[in-house]
Amino acid sequence: MITIDEVKVSDIPAVSNVIRTTWRDTYHEYLSPETSMKVSELWLDPDILAIQIADPEVIFLAAKDETGTIVGVATALHIEPTTLQLAHLFVLPKRQRQGIGTLLLERVIKKLDYIKTIRTEVEESNLRGLSFCIKRGFKKTGTKQDIVADTILLAIVMEKKL
Repeated sequence: MITIDEVKVSDIPAVSNVIRTTWRDTYHEYLSPETSMKVSELWLDPDILAIQIADPEVIFLAAKDETGTIVGVATALHIEPTTLQLAHLFVLPKRQRQGIGTLLLERVIKKLDYIKTIRTEVEESNLRGLSFCIKRGFKKTGTKQDIVADTILLAIVMEKKL
C-alpha cells in the first residue's frame, strides 16, 4: 500500500535518490553526462531541497511503500492566484505504471481546493511523461526552451483545468 506524506528534511537522501534514479533512466539516451550532472547539481543540492521543504508556498510530497521507502516525489508551487505549477513528479522506474504518479498528482491537487488550473512542463523527449500527462487530462499550451550546461532543452507546456 502506498502512502503520501509531506517530505521532511530527514527524507532528503531518499528524495535525492528517487530524483537521480528517475532522471537518469528517463534522459540517459537524450542528454550528455555533463548536462545530467548539471541538472543533478541544481535539483539535488540538499540545501535547496531543505529550503523547498521549509517553504510554505511549496507542496513537497513523497510516496512511500509499505516498508516506508520513498518510491516517488512531487513538488508544486503557486504561480498565479488559482494556478499551481507541478514542478516535479518522479517515480522510481521499477515502480512506474502502478498508479503512484497518479496518487501524487491527485494529492497535490487536493492540497489546495481553490486551484482552477495545474500547469507543468515536460521535456519533449520524455515520452512517458507526456503520455502520463495526456492520459490525466493535460493539454499542450505551448513550448519553452531552457539551457542547461550548454544544452538546449525543449519543454512542452501543458495545463489541466480542474
